[in-house]
Amino acid sequence: MARVSNLNTGWQTYQFSLESFPEIDLKRLRVITKFLFFSNKSQTIDFRNLRFYTSELPDTNEYEYYIVFGNNLMNGYSVGCNSADSLKNWIEDKYAYWEMNFPPDQLWATLFLSKDEPEDFSMFEAVSFEIKGKNGGEKVHVGINDILGEDPGGRSFVQWTVSNNWEQVNIPLSWFKGVNLNSIYIPVQFVIFNTEGQTIYFRNVRYIYRNKS
Repeated sequence: MARVSNLNTGWQTYQFSLESFPEIDLKRLRVITKFLFFSNKSQTIDFRNLRFYTSELPDTNEYEYYIVFGNNLMNGYSVGCNSADSLKNWIEDKYAYWEMNFPPDQLWATLFLSKDEPEDFSMFEAVSFEIKGKNGGEKVHVGINDILGEDPGGRSFVQWTVSNNWEQVNIPLSWFKGVNLNSIYIPVQFVIFNTEGQTIYFRNVRYIYRNKS
């Protein structure tokens, strides 16, 4: 059992290694989290963003804002995919990263990370992610959208040629023309515009704040 004390009125983040619970058989969990109170006084406590990580927590430096850490979507985001023929089952969670098997014979195919409500991204300078291709030389368009929807037409994209080794890509938001950064529904979108199938992997999607080192 791990103890938390001296709470204040502001939100605080607590991280506990599973090694802190040596008496628990992690292969046979039935209750993944519980909160116990040892007091005869009434009290009210709020909590949010409960999650398990396969490795360390995301970088908490103030200059970065994570959307995907490794393969883990942050709270409030969802992942979806679509193609010209409405094929939707070509994205897979690979434990440490996401795999996109873009289907062949499509005029376009898109994977998108989205929110149900618009978010202000005007305080950011660049979008950053790690990406690689199965063979190298794959071409993918990276986009952001201020309209919620799966159709990639009429949005702003930057084309990127992918190698077969992991590389971190930082794309300045100034490269995305005609997008309202004050109202972003889809902060990252990967699109192909050709008829050849290809496999691309990505992880660690984050935004970098302006004027931060």
